[in-house]
Amino acid sequence: MQECDRTIAGAENLIVRGNLDTNTLLLNTKNITIAENTPDNSQATIYKSTLEGLSENTNLILQATNDITINAFSNNLILANRSDKVIFNADVDGDGIGNFQMQTADTIKTNGGDISISGASLILGNIDTSFILGGGDINLTATEGNISTGNLESYSISYDGRLGESFWNIILDAQGNISTGILKSYSHSHSYSSDGTAGTGGEITLTALGNISTHSLNSFSFSFDNGTAGTGGDITLTAQGNISTQAFNSSSSSFDDGTAGNGGDITLTARGNISTPSLYSLSSSVDGTAGTGGDITLTAQGNISTQSLSSLSSSFDDGTAGNGGDITLTARGNISTQSLDSFSSYSVDGTAGTGGDITLTAQGDIKGIRYGYNNEYEFPVFSSFSLSQNGVSGQGGNVTLTAKNQITDLEILTLSSDFKSGDVQIKGFGDLSLTNTDIITSKQVTIRNRYINAKDIIQDVSGVGQSGNVTVTSTGNLTFNNSRIESDTRSSDPAGNITITSPGTVTFNNNNISKITSNTSSQGKAGNIQINANNLVLTDASESQSILAAQKKYL
Repeated sequence: MQECDRTIAGAENLIVRGNLDTNTLLLNTKNITIAENTPDNSQATIYKSTLEGLSENTNLILQATNDITINAFSNNLILANRSDKVIFNADVDGDGIGNFQMQTADTIKTNGGDISISGASLILGNIDTSFILGGGDINLTATEGNISTGNLESYSISYDGRLGESFWNIILDAQGNISTGILKSYSHSHSYSSDGTAGTGGEITLTALGNISTHSLNSFSFSFDNGTAGTGGDITLTAQGNISTQAFNSSSSSFDDGTAGNGGDITLTARGNISTPSLYSLSSSVDGTAGTGGDITLTAQGNISTQSLSSLSSSFDDGTAGNGGDITLTARGNISTQSLDSFSSYSVDGTAGTGGDITLTAQGDIKGIRYGYNNEYEFPVFSSFSLSQNGVSGQGGNVTLTAKNQITDLEILTLSSDFKSGDVQIKGFGDLSLTNTDIITSKQVTIRNRYINAKDIIQDVSGVGQSGNVTVTSTGNLTFNNSRIESDTRSSDPAGNITITSPGTVTFNNNNISKITSNTSSQGKAGNIQINANNLVLTDASESQSILAAQKKYL
């Protein structure tokens, strides 16, 4: 039979049976029910087996003025390998009455075909558009209410080293809330005999007028065996309410001498609070060339609470790294976080790029979340540095923190192994207190090696490079509790300058811990230490020192 387009419509009850051979199958009726071929489902609109029997070139369009319902299956709905679209449109008349609903444990698999589902509200199980040489787009739209899904998967995996350059997007848009399982939109090439090439990770975009709650989101590109990895996909979440997520990965990685693309950008924007664990947007290659780490940007009208955020570029041994991405957190409330890493690093003879900037701005306070095991807890570390053991490094990134009254429990590192460390700026727009907070621009650092059976890299950069400047200002009083600033040099480069400014009183508290140093033990000059304040209070033998020609100024 010659294939043609088939439109089957029914005002109230539509029943379709038999095998269909068509380019496009369009069902249009009041309500649509999809079910298995059993006596109990004799009134179903169309059977699951009929849909599974459609050819790979068939466009499938099911639309209802009211509901589309998929009854429980004994196994998944698996469509033929396809290059065409699958469309489910409930509430096609737009009157707000008509939902799409399936069992949350069931799966629709399109084998590479795009899928689009719309309705007043959506209750979904799992959607899988992945295929060997190319996944399909996933588009979900709730025109009136919420979207609730299981796992959404749109990815490509090849074991013979051949993947296309296209990428596959996951897009969710709801007038209410969005709640999802795991989202995957990535490209993975694994070649056992030849170089593998991976495509680009797809974009993941979620937009809600309510809250967004997700499990882990993955949009990355990965290649083994000297291959080339594409770019990690961008991940963007925008909510008028709160955002709560599990881990994100928007990275590009290539093993051995391969080339990695750039890490994708991660952007979260909420009118309420943002709560996330780890977010990764990095570019890495063992011995090859790495791209740029993606930017990570979180903006909330309420509070921000995160664990570790990493936007970095790394290539071990004698490769070339790109720049670390910028990390920016902005909240009208408080910011609480664990470690933030935005750096470019190498282990032996490679070339490192520039460390990314780290910027935190809070209308409330900034607090580090201590973490560790066996009752041994460490302070979070904000790291922005450029490091190569024997090669060339770029400049460490700048770190800027702005808060109203409290900055607590942090260690800030901005380093370069043979160039200039980044500057650190601390700003307070009230009576600012720095408690258990260290600002250091020269020390031994440890680079975590993310590859299997590889050792971490430890390098002391205190004897090379130029330390950065440190500036601390407050519109009110300024207090250092168990906090220190160290901007030293052990090379021919000068130590960084330290400037502290307050219109009121500057106080250093607590037992020789709170101190400021800008020292030299080599040919480089010690930096200037300048304190601008109406009053200076030193308690419990707090220290302010600068060795070899450092200047102290108290106004």
